[in-house]
Formats: sequence, C-alpha cells, structure tokens
Amino acid sequence: TESELTVTLYWQATATPSRNYTVFTHLLRADGTLFAQLDSPPVGEAWLMTTWVPDEVVVDRRVIPFPTAVGEPLTLVVGFYDEAVVRLPVTVETTLQSNDQLRLREIQP
Repeated sequence: TESELTVTLYWQATATPSRNYTVFTHLLRADGTLFAQLDSPPVGEAWLMTTWVPDEVVVDRRVIPFPTAVGEPLTLVVGFYDEAVVRLPVTVETTLQSNDQLRLREIQP
C-alpha cells in the first residue's frame, strides 16, 4: 500500500526567470538517502517559469506518493534543477545550503 504527502509551496520570483526549471521535492531518511520524491515543473507545466511576473506568488501543490511502512522520521527538502540536472544554489540569508536544497521540515508519516 501507498500513502501520500501533500505539500503546498509558494514561489515568488524577484525577476522573470530566463528559463524553466524543475522543482524537486524529496523525502530523505535520517542517513540522507532518498526515500520518496516528486520532481516536476512548478504547477506541473501549467505555469511555465519564463512567464512568471516579478513579485507574483505562484501556488504549487504537490502530492508525493510513498510506501506506507516508513518506521522512521523523514526530512522534506526542496530545490530547483535545470535541463542538465544541475541544481541551483540555495541560500538562506547569506548561508549556502548543503546539497543545494532547502530543508523544510521533519515529518513523521
């Protein structure tokens, strides 16, 4: 059996992106290995990033399927990558985040 985690992300660009990117939403085990994932453009392909207007808020609802038997807490991380699967750097204030990902929260499925 499978379960799912619904996540709503809110994106706001300071300028219109010059190209489209893919958002990764990953659930990681405590040792950092990938447990489950959903990688897709924001809002599917319904709202290409190259059409985003500066300061516009884009609501991106994602449903990540995963096996029901987890047995451990998981960490939800997100980020962007380009067509060559190169991740964009992620900074919080002025600190570069490891693995070019933003750690959102720990969950206990």
